[in-house]
Amino acid sequence: MIRALISMELKGMRIYMLQIIVSLLVVPLSFLALILINSKGAPDTLKAYLISGFIVISFVGVLLLMLSIRVSTVFEPRFLELYSTLPVSIKKVILSMFLTYVLLGMPQTLIALLLLIKYSRAINIPLLLISLALIAGELGSMAIVLGTTIRNPYKVQAFTSILPWILTLLSPAYYKSSSKILLLNPVTHLLNVLRASLALEKLSMVSLAVSVVLTILLCIYADKQLRNPYMLEKPF
Repeated sequence: MIRALISMELKGMRIYMLQIIVSLLVVPLSFLALILINSKGAPDTLKAYLISGFIVISFVGVLLLMLSIRVSTVFEPRFLELYSTLPVSIKKVILSMFLTYVLLGMPQTLIALLLLIKYSRAINIPLLLISLALIAGELGSMAIVLGTTIRNPYKVQAFTSILPWILTLLSPAYYKSSSKILLLNPVTHLLNVLRASLALEKLSMVSLAVSVVLTILLCIYADKQLRNPYMLEKPF
């Protein structure tokens, strides 16, 4: 059933195909190319550092910016009444949306991972897989929480037009910093775990613990929101 819901979600995106290709492929890969061009002659470790930042920030855009808006549209009365007639729960509908947007973010991620194989000194495969799962899980659950809490695509869009930029600027995605203030940003911890898997930094158990705990808490809260018995009430 999840597979069918993902297929339905992808078919519904065909009308926006050109916009999706430009937003999720052309623009990110152009930015990745600029990173490589501007770091020409730089050590491979610096290139790997920047590419790892690109991976995390790409998912910030795909999930926090796009998925949160998509989830919030489910709670519009005209759509919620439609989804409530399907032989599946709203939770499965939201899960299929999450998986769909993760799939949309995979092409640029796979290209970045191929570059990391070239520029990284060593790669801890198990830790890399864990870090990617945490990135998708934490940012995806955060997007679902935003969408299910605000339940208004226009308000969510206004909020997420600022949030990704704040998370990007206040994280060492494209610059190095030892400021403790950046640890208040959950994206910083995701970056630390990912870079530890690439032997760019030592593994911080604090960052790993924060990412795991935050992901679990967000998933629990999202599940609670989706169990709300007043979902069919008008969210305005």
